[in-house]
Amino acid sequence: MAEHLHPPLRAGSLRRQVALLVGVVLLLGLAGRTLPLAALLDGLREQALAQGPGPAVLLFALAYALGELVLIPGSTVSLLAGAVLGPWLGSLAVWLGASSSAALAFLLARALGEQGVARFAARHPRVAAVRARLGRRGWRWVVVLRLFPVVPYAVQNYAAGLTSLPFGPYLLASVVGMVPAVVLYAWAGFTGAEVALASAGADPLRPAEWLGLAAVGLLALVLGGLVRRRLRQAAGGAEP
Repeated sequence: MAEHLHPPLRAGSLRRQVALLVGVVLLLGLAGRTLPLAALLDGLREQALAQGPGPAVLLFALAYALGELVLIPGSTVSLLAGAVLGPWLGSLAVWLGASSSAALAFLLARALGEQGVARFAARHPRVAAVRARLGRRGWRWVVVLRLFPVVPYAVQNYAAGLTSLPFGPYLLASVVGMVPAVVLYAWAGFTGAEVALASAGADPLRPAEWLGLAAVGLLALVLGGLVRRRLRQAAGGAEP
């Protein structure tokens, strides 16, 4: 059962992630009634538009990558990128940032050497736990963890670098496997922003945005269910 896994890998992590996404949308809707979120969002979007899509995407990508390198989960940047840049440019920005940090953190961990590895794992038990899983199941486990971030990407990146997993398969599994979660978080941020604007009376929700809200919930449930099945298989000794 999934309960036999290290706590960060348990199915409860999935429920927290789904609750986080739904909660963000609901809280933004409530906050839009009492806080000046509409003006703030409009201001941020105008600044991004003034910079142009390229610089704005690169700025969010850089913010995401730098945060991940110091073990700060990128969920806040992901949601903000979707809210400011929209679901597609926001997804691109987060994907670029996540891919860059995945490569850099892996190579940095690999460069630390055995002594550095031991010290780093000792200070970060979650890294040690994920490292053990990645060492046994390789790139397949990378894909599973990237599908839905039950363990922060920052932890996954360093943990993978502390294994014998080759860089090429790791990076390919990462940049492909993270796409659904990247899109999910960017859509959640965009949808939350639109709900906040609608709550403030600034911009009523259009049918496409209602569909986006439904898609966020459905995708979170589908990805969460898939990863939970994989965790159960892993706990039972089956290869994911």
